[in-house]
Parts: sequence; C-alpha cells; structure tokens
Amino acid sequence: MPSLFKRSNGIYYILFQEDGKWKWKTTRQKTKSGALKELLSFDQSRSVARQNVTLEAFIKDFLSFAKLTYAAKTVSIYKYALTNFFLFAGNKLLSSVTPRDVDVFRAERMRKISPVSVNVELRTLRAAFYTAERWKLLEDNPFRKVPLLRIPDQEPVYLSKADFQRLLSIVKEAWFKDLVTVAACTGLRQGELLSLEWSDIRFDERLITVTNKADFRTKTGRARAVPMNDVVRMILERRFQRYAATSRTVFSFGKPISASYVSHLFK
Repeated sequence: MPSLFKRSNGIYYILFQEDGKWKWKTTRQKTKSGALKELLSFDQSRSVARQNVTLEAFIKDFLSFAKLTYAAKTVSIYKYALTNFFLFAGNKLLSSVTPRDVDVFRAERMRKISPVSVNVELRTLRAAFYTAERWKLLEDNPFRKVPLLRIPDQEPVYLSKADFQRLLSIVKEAWFKDLVTVAACTGLRQGELLSLEWSDIRFDERLITVTNKADFRTKTGRARAVPMNDVVRMILERRFQRYAATSRTVFSFGKPISASYVSHLFK
C-alpha cells in the first residue's frame, strides 16, 4: 500500500513498491491534505492500470522476469504452459480470468495430454499466477484451488544389472558409455552431468559437488554433494588424466557437450 513521507525540503513524497523494489514519487505538495489527494489519485491510477493488464502483457513480463530468475528448462516449462493457456483463453484481461476458465481449461487438456502432464501445467500456471498476485495484478489466484488429477500408483521403473549391461553393450562412444555409467551410479541429471567441471570433483573426499554456474542452474537452485563409488572414481580419474589439461568440463571434446547432442544419441 503506498504511503506518504515528508522530506527536509517540506514536500511530501509517495513511497510505493513496484516489481519488488521500493520507489518514491513527489506529490509537489507541502500540505498534508494536498498530499493525501495526490496519494489517492496515484493509488486509483495504479488500480486502473492493474485492471487493464492483458494476459498477453503479463505473460511477456513474467517470462522476462523468469529468464533472470529460473533455469532455462524451468523457463521453457513456464512458456509452454502459459502459451497453452493463452491459446485457450485468448488475450483477455488478466483480472477477468476466473476459476471456471481454469476448470474448462483443465477439462480440455485432460482430453489431449496425460494426467501427469495436466498436473504439471496446472502447478506451473498456479505458480505463475501467484507471481501476478504478488505483483498486485490480481486480487486472487484463479488457479489457487484447482484440483489436481489423481495419478494411480505405479511400480518404480528400474534396470536390472543384466539390463544395464545390455544397455552399455550397444553404446559405441567411449565418452558416452562413461557418461551413462556415471549417471546410473550417481543419479545426476543430464544438465548436471554436462555442466560438471573438474573443480567440482573432490577425489580425496570421494565427492562430486553439484553447483550453479553462469550458464547452468540446479533444479532447486541449491548446491549439493554426491558421493562417488569405486566405478565412478575410476572413470573420473581416467578422464582427469586424459582431458583435464585441455578441458574445464568433465564430459567434453575440448568443449562442453550440448544437451541436444546427447538427446540425439538416444534416438
């Protein structure tokens, strides 16, 4: 809520928050009554501006904010979900999105994608609209109470030792076989593996440190340490002796391997 404060020059100023930052604006008034009128006018104009924000405008602003805040993969998830909702709802006013719109959208998506994917979209949209609520663009989040779909329990998928040996037997590239083995033994995600640097490997302590980088962010945004077993240590020590002098990253050909290239190998 905007408030007034008076400076030593005798003029009242309006203190308000915008995009998470505190700002101030002069009322050009030296009397409190005049300043209060300016405050009321300012608050009303901001209220009208909020009511006129379209879904398209919010999505554009939110994605710009998300690119500075979240990992690239998370941004792509937000973009996909928001685009699908925009195609459904059209460029209506953000404040006019209702829980009924959400329910109809949910029902439509249930006919097109899996229940798990529906829930991912609903959770993603709920988080995006919570940001709109925090930015004071909405009085209430229409996704707040949307029920998620029930997902039947499934047995965990796993590879037996024999299955894993068969998988390795069809991998031709030695570096890719190393990457698959390290992934299986550590549980590291693809992006975490491809961003690993030699400075993250602590051989003496038998630990791999997963940290944020300039071009990579962990899923939770937090660093963590992952133990390495004898197999992982042997692979990393061999790669260190061969590549550490010419490459900063653990899995590379002198330069980092891209996620798209790894994905191509699975096709």
